[in-house]
Amino acid sequence: MAAAAREQAATELPGWFDRPMRWAQLAFVEDDPGQYSASFWLDYFRRIHADGACLSAGGCVAFYPTKVPFHYRSKFLKDTDPFGEMVAGCRKLGMNVVARTDRMRFNQDGRRRSPRVDRRGCRRAQAPALGCA
Repeated sequence: MAAAAREQAATELPGWFDRPMRWAQLAFVEDDPGQYSASFWLDYFRRIHADGACLSAGGCVAFYPTKVPFHYRSKFLKDTDPFGEMVAGCRKLGMNVVARTDRMRFNQDGRRRSPRVDRRGCRRAQAPALGCA
């Protein structure tokens, strides 16, 4: 009985991803930290009535203060966190946020030092848990 009630409730309440939305995407390049204006982009998202944003979190470089081995921080990052700043601003606007990463851009140092990491940047044993299968 309880399982049937949960299933019915799940079908009646759509997730945030099921409703129509206007999305914006902001793709950082390596030298953006320290040069971009978060307030400009957040104001733009507000003016276009964006419901969600796809933000660059990393690929060959990270746009947040990462501690992930072989995921190098942008050399322009210094003590900033542009990804975190944009996530916080988007959430204040009531927006949904998706972090964009690029597993195909895992660097050569990481591949040499950790041969179990495949070209997608996932450890084979962890692949199902990380969604890399």
